[in-house]
Amino acid sequence: MHTAGAGGVYNSEVIPASLPSVITQGDTREEAFANAREAIACYLEYGRLV
Repeated sequence: MHTAGAGGVYNSEVIPASLPSVITQGDTREEAFANAREAIACYLEYGRLV
């Protein structure tokens, strides 16, 4: 995961080996990680990014 703080917002890009790239953000590093986990879980549940 790549994270960079910009104006107090953390942007994260996750590139799982067998899934499409997931880009999320959060007010903290922990929130950005949590949002990425949620996006991956949604993809696995629905078979697409939502």
